[in-house]
Amino acid sequence: MGAGFRGPTRLEATACDLAAIGQTFRTGERDVLQVLRSVRRSMIDDLMGRLRSGKITARNLDGQRRSKFRGHKRAHTELLDTLIEVGDTGATHVDQELKNQGVL
Repeated sequence: MGAGFRGPTRLEATACDLAAIGQTFRTGERDVLQVLRSVRRSMIDDLMGRLRSGKITARNLDGQRRSKFRGHKRAHTELLDTLIEVGDTGATHVDQELKNQGVL
């Protein structure tokens, strides 16, 4: 008897679907990390600008640590928008995969 082609088992098919969904979230993770790197650079640039201008002294050092950096609202909005986009993309992909499987 010759060994013929066998279709993937349900477990194998699910593993492939999860791998595809996992790739979507890895892409989202990369997008979020890119925004976080940008925010970190902005924070460091603001801190170095304060340091160069002499606004940081021994008396206000603790307050500088807790103060908001210039552009914090923009950074917060950008990060929030990216997280929402990643979540929406992931949810859409999961929904698509479930429809392809006939679950929905």
